[in-house]
Amino acid sequence: MKNLSKSVRAVALAMTFPFLFDSCATITSGGINPSITLNSPVTEAVTIKTDYDTYHNVHFPVTVQVKRHHLNGKHIQISSLRYDFDDVVLKAQLNGWVFGNIFIGGLIGVGVDCATGCVMKPLQNDFRVYPAQKKDVVADSTNVQKIESLRQRNEELQNRIDSLREQRANTDK
Repeated sequence: MKNLSKSVRAVALAMTFPFLFDSCATITSGGINPSITLNSPVTEAVTIKTDYDTYHNVHFPVTVQVKRHHLNGKHIQISSLRYDFDDVVLKAQLNGWVFGNIFIGGLIGVGVDCATGCVMKPLQNDFRVYPAQKKDVVADSTNVQKIESLRQRNEELQNRIDSLREQRANTDK
């Protein structure tokens, strides 16, 4: 019985051995979705949409993730109240670690890399994006100051209303 148990363990180890020591691209890439860093001179909050997630109210520089599969031609969309941005279009290149599978892991390793999407990687991980002023928004400093002044006045009036309601509630008691 002990010999059978050892034989089963040996067969199990032999079957898992190729999976442990091949798929070089998956191991070196971590099998996780690639991170893309976006930078821009824009200081206001933006919304960024990838095929992986939507990032609301983020500021540059920002790192976002994209799904690993079918990297070539993927779009990253950026939007803000004041600016228009061109989409960031990703290009892919062959992950050099795939060649490690050809020499070490063989077809099993290449198959694992294909299944995990690690055969390809982004050609570029850092992007600088430049905004264009939206045509329907005039964002000069005078308008921004007026908006801020109106917000402050609105807050003052709201505080006054709350105070009057509180006084009325106290007199009604």
